[in-house]
Amino acid sequence: TKFLAGLKGSVTWIGRPENLDGSVVLSFCGNVLFGRIELKDEIYKIEPVRNTNTHRIFKLDPDKAAPIDDGGLIPPYGILPDEESKDTPPSAKKDDGSFFDVLVLYTNGFAEAYPGDELVALISYLAGVANTSYANSDVSLTARVVGLKEVGYADSGATRDALDDVTNGNDVFSGIAALRNQLGADLVTLLRIYKGIEGGNDACGRGWLMTSLSSSFEKRAFSVVQVGRTAQSYCSDQTLVHEMGHNMGCDHEAINATGGVFTYSHGYCFYPYTSVMAYCTSAETRVSHFSNPNVSYNGIATGAEDANNALSINNVKQTISQFRDSKCLGSITVFPDKLSLNKEESAEVVVTVTGEYDYPAEGETVEVKVNAAGKKLILISSTSNTTDTNGQITFTITAHKKKGTAKVAFNSGCLKKSITAKVR
Repeated sequence: TKFLAGLKGSVTWIGRPENLDGSVVLSFCGNVLFGRIELKDEIYKIEPVRNTNTHRIFKLDPDKAAPIDDGGLIPPYGILPDEESKDTPPSAKKDDGSFFDVLVLYTNGFAEAYPGDELVALISYLAGVANTSYANSDVSLTARVVGLKEVGYADSGATRDALDDVTNGNDVFSGIAALRNQLGADLVTLLRIYKGIEGGNDACGRGWLMTSLSSSFEKRAFSVVQVGRTAQSYCSDQTLVHEMGHNMGCDHEAINATGGVFTYSHGYCFYPYTSVMAYCTSAETRVSHFSNPNVSYNGIATGAEDANNALSINNVKQTISQFRDSKCLGSITVFPDKLSLNKEESAEVVVTVTGEYDYPAEGETVEVKVNAAGKKLILISSTSNTTDTNGQITFTITAHKKKGTAKVAFNSGCLKKSITAKVR
């Protein structure tokens, strides 16, 4: 079970049913909920009913799922400019591969279809589906959405054309490169409303496929994802994690693969199921697992020696996470920021940690450091070292019998705040 602080006040809960193979993803924002429940070979979707305060839950029919894509696109490396072809090794001083940051673009049609809290909850939910797939597969990686941007782009038309436009910064995408740098986003995806074949959508998604491990692939770390359904078919909510999988070098099952970063970077068909990256027959249920021979689902191995996308992702994640240096998002405050205590007197200070959208960050660890001289002046204690639902921890500072001024530093990840405590 895991809670993830999300976009603009949304919260995502991911977990597993007790004593049953499967997974659950629930994303809330305001009064809106999106969810996915996998129970063995059945998958249920939860979504809001427009203009009501109710939600509906329904079983997905795998026979009506539209193809996610027909393969990740291999970039034309032969015509890349010199500066794009150069490679640099991962740096131990930068992002360590435990998470990667995503900039999510969405069309104005998408914003109209999912207004307000619906949009925030849905995007948080899609990220939650990705994070569930990583967790289920023993992939120690978390996707973080660090930015949202609406663009005036059509939902209809081929995903291949849309991928070219967003990658090359054409027209409405001309400012995306600068925004990506500003936010420190490793990957960029464009969300569009699914219009079906009749709307010119050639697939539910499209992403560039990394075929060799290289930091230079960052200029191709883009994808396009169609969301929703028509009367005839629907796009899987796993499309985003599938296309980001291509960006990370994961390919389809071997018989339908065109590349992949390693010889084992393939999806896997394990009837009656299929992994996130595999294409089998319409009878298989795609579950939230990357192929991994060491992980089973309903008693069946989810991968093989030559089909281990989980290992593949674990071996490339540091490079992916360093496509851009992560920015220090959020804030940490301490109240009061100055203390004046009599000898042996105690006082409380409240530390508040907020996320990148100024909403309380629950479950964050706060470390406390006192300068050498200050350790002789004060003692600090608390009942917890992680933030509560309000993003807060209360610390008690008790003065000793010696006069002087102590400097106290509170750190939560990259966030830092120092205060002074004077003993009179």
